[in-house]
Amino acid sequence: MFLVDTHCHLDDSRFDKHRSLIIREAFNNGIKKIIVPSVSVHNFENVSSLPINQGLFYTLGIHPMSVNQKNFNDDLLVLYNYVKDSKNSHANFIGIGEIGLDFYCSVDDHDIDLQKKVFIEQLHIAEEFSLPVILHARKSHDVMLKILRSRKRICGGIVHAFNGSYQQADCFIKLGFLLGIGGSITYQKYSKIRQNALDIPLENLVLETDSPYMEPFWKSSYDWNINSPCELFKIAIELANIKRCNVDKVIRYTTENILRTIPQMAS
Repeated sequence: MFLVDTHCHLDDSRFDKHRSLIIREAFNNGIKKIIVPSVSVHNFENVSSLPINQGLFYTLGIHPMSVNQKNFNDDLLVLYNYVKDSKNSHANFIGIGEIGLDFYCSVDDHDIDLQKKVFIEQLHIAEEFSLPVILHARKSHDVMLKILRSRKRICGGIVHAFNGSYQQADCFIKLGFLLGIGGSITYQKYSKIRQNALDIPLENLVLETDSPYMEPFWKSSYDWNINSPCELFKIAIELANIKRCNVDKVIRYTTENILRTIPQMAS
């Protein structure tokens, strides 16, 4: 059984020098499929141009911290047109993301309302094209859950880098979402995240690196010295240690989970 990195910003400029080498090294280490989410209209072209024959899949979306107050309607139109084109012509296009709500920084009511509006509009697009979503949630889980419960045709997806409560996790799971586990579980100080990793059943988890962000405790094991998909196996080992099970079980469950939720990736 192979590994799937369900969240990696492989188009990031920090990968430019070593991108081909990193993809090859990841593949050699058992990471056979990687999901690359977009974060704004400015990187739609980059993620949609990644080589399809190397196990790379992409999603399109506007990250809550990339919402443009002046031009958000224009950006949503660009997103819609890209999704329509990708759905028809790109076999490695698999969903809408990275979208969501981020209340971590001090944002005023206007910013929150705008984030919610853009999030809801992107959910409309996901529903129209019957696509799963990759969600970003910081300090916003309850608000997000309320919005998701009001939808009728959500196709599920992934809550990336889940850091909410166990009760919130259960609510997302009941709505058809998997929960992303990444490098943060390698830090003892993130006790709530590690406890969730223990308590939430493997049937509901997927693995991710969020590279080049969300570095694991050991930072990087490779000469390029940035977090990359190549760290995923060691993250799987850490999850296995937390759950006191064999790493092969972690790999099997997490891979089967994502292929079940996004069957297009199984081909």
